[in-house]
Amino acid sequence: MSLGNVAISFGRQERWWGTGHFAPLTQGDNAQPFSALTIENTHPSYLPWILRYLGPSRRELFMGQLDSDRARSQHPWIVGSILAFKPLPTFELGFTRTIIFGGRGNDHYGPMGFLGRFTGIATGNPAEGNTKSRGGVFFKFHIPQLRNLELYQEVVGSDNLAYEVPTLGHYMPFLSVAYQGGFYLPRLTADGLTDLRFEYALIPGSYSVQNGNSLYWTYENQLFGDPLGPNASEVDLQVGRWFGLHRKVDADFFYTEQAPDMSEGASRFFFPADSVFYPYPLTKERSFGIAFSTFSLPVPAGSLSPWLAGVRALTAGRARFAVEYAQSLNYQPRANSVRIMLMLSATLDNVMSGWDWR
Repeated sequence: MSLGNVAISFGRQERWWGTGHFAPLTQGDNAQPFSALTIENTHPSYLPWILRYLGPSRRELFMGQLDSDRARSQHPWIVGSILAFKPLPTFELGFTRTIIFGGRGNDHYGPMGFLGRFTGIATGNPAEGNTKSRGGVFFKFHIPQLRNLELYQEVVGSDNLAYEVPTLGHYMPFLSVAYQGGFYLPRLTADGLTDLRFEYALIPGSYSVQNGNSLYWTYENQLFGDPLGPNASEVDLQVGRWFGLHRKVDADFFYTEQAPDMSEGASRFFFPADSVFYPYPLTKERSFGIAFSTFSLPVPAGSLSPWLAGVRALTAGRARFAVEYAQSLNYQPRANSVRIMLMLSATLDNVMSGWDWR
């Protein structure tokens, strides 16, 4: 439903918040979409009064309910919002805020307690109903003089500083901070056909999880945000090249590390709701590999094969091949593995142009 420049919708939709190219920190498509009510502006607009100097903005607010596959607090509420501004043609700035609260056995509060948790202004105390918060800021700089170079950075914090900063701490979800950033150079070569991207991620041990509570950032056992999960780091270097102005090939070199949570002893690893005991010392998991991907812009089908010469259609395709070597898989010493992935997809458009209805 559209009300002027406001769009209201209900259903399952993917969200990718922030500047990350390979994976986001806050909301991404690693977990399957969940049902939610969403309110957003259709076109960029200005905030009133002095806030209009922040430039045109995009705003989105959603509220949904998560799954019951949790040790306790089944079907908790999740509320999230994002504000993205463009104060200058070469500068973008954004803020994200998400909170999980309630659920069965975690909702001993009234309407005002619900409203306080919904807004994040007054989250009450854990005895009435625990909460889990995330907040972040991201920015991106465009530098046309350096072949359209883009520099981007995102910082996301989990939980608040209520004990560390008693006066304002419950408004500041930056107790456990994750970092992600990098650069993108769309014109590495003078002809503009080669690009280069570098991206890194540093993720703390409490990212997405909460020991002793079921308010962790997952849906149907899949992590929101970066699929690496907690206690992890990653670097990616990707080089791409256009061939014939219609086909692009990318080569991505990556290295990842993920360490077990050692906060409860060397033989105990906490992951969302369960504690798993290992009979051996845990070892940091490392992996490195390379991925090749290609995609083509839509071209006439007849140019690909004489078998399709009579088909008046446009076709496009994608392919991706990756190989990865992992050491100490699942933190088990000497458990090494080689993983290979192959993905192929193709589209055929305008096959029955006579069936178009306008």
